[in-house]
Amino acid sequence: MDEPLLIAFGSNLDPLPNLTAGLTRLHACLGIRRISRVYRTAPVGEIASQPDFLNGVVALERGLPPLELKALLRDIEAAQKRERPPGGKHYGPRTLDLDILLMGARVVKREGLTIPDPDLLTRPFLAWPAAELYPLFPHPLTGLSLVEGARCLQQQPGVMEVDPEASRLLTELFPALE
Repeated sequence: MDEPLLIAFGSNLDPLPNLTAGLTRLHACLGIRRISRVYRTAPVGEIASQPDFLNGVVALERGLPPLELKALLRDIEAAQKRERPPGGKHYGPRTLDLDILLMGARVVKREGLTIPDPDLLTRPFLAWPAAELYPLFPHPLTGLSLVEGARCLQQQPGVMEVDPEASRLLTELFPALE
C-alpha cells in the first residue's frame, strides 16, 4: 500500500469557486491523485452564525518536506484571499482552508505544525473523507485503520451530509488517476 499524502480542504465563502481555484492550483503544483466526496458541514466552534462549509480531502501525487508543503498551502490560501487576522478566531468563515492531514506514517511535532493533524481523530468531516481515500491505512499514532477511526465518529444528518453537486463537480475536475 502506498503512503498517502492527504490534504483537507474547506470553504464557506463562495465555496465552489474558491475550492475549484485552490485545488486547481494545488493540482498544478503537486498533482491530485484522488479526491473524496464533498461534505456540507455545519460550522463548529465559537462562530455558529455563518454559512455551512464544504469539506473534503485530496490525496496528492507527490509531496514536499512538511514545512515547505505548509508554506505552499498557505500561499494557495492567500491567492484565494484567505484572511488570517492576528489572534483570529478559530473556525471562522474562510474562502479556503488547506491543511496537512497525513503524510504516510510520518509524525511531526513542531511549532505550528502537527502531523498527523490531531483533528483527524475528532472531526468527522476530516475522518470520513480520509477514510474514503485510504480506508485500510493505519493512523500513525493509534494504529487503527482510517475507516476504523472514522467509525468512532458519527456522521450526524443535518450536521454533515454529502453534497452531491459539489462532489460531482470536483470529481469531474479531478478524476481518480489510479
